[in-house]
Amino acid sequence: MTILIVEGIAKVYRKMGNLAISDQEGNRMTVPVPDLELVVVVGERIQVTSSAVLTLISQGVPIVFFSGRSDTYGVLFDVIQIGSANIREVQYRYFTDSYHRLMYSKPIMYSKIKGLYNVLRYEYKYHKDKLGLSLLFIAFIVYCYERIQVP
Repeated sequence: MTILIVEGIAKVYRKMGNLAISDQEGNRMTVPVPDLELVVVVGERIQVTSSAVLTLISQGVPIVFFSGRSDTYGVLFDVIQIGSANIREVQYRYFTDSYHRLMYSKPIMYSKIKGLYNVLRYEYKYHKDKLGLSLLFIAFIVYCYERIQVP
């Protein structure tokens, strides 16, 4: 992963799915977007095209804008991929609480057992002569499925 820092007078644009940077002297550099972890833009004389911004944000690469004196102008990131701080705080709080962990795991376990039950029922119905599974295992899955309450 690479952190790209752009300073001075430059232009950042998208070229064939990659991020291209050209400076005032004509020097050009191309960076593959999947290799980027963060793009930092320092200064007020840098042009960033909208296609470059959309490409970076759609790939989950945040863009940070700083002034020359280390004042932060802003941060651009995809809220859907990263989430907000409040959502993460609630998720971490629920992760440490055993009651909420159980409430989240119950539907997952229910759907896993239900899926296994359906597969075993199908296999038993159409391939009972070739079935190599233990009948005790099948009986246990059926027993668990029939006694679990629907979430």
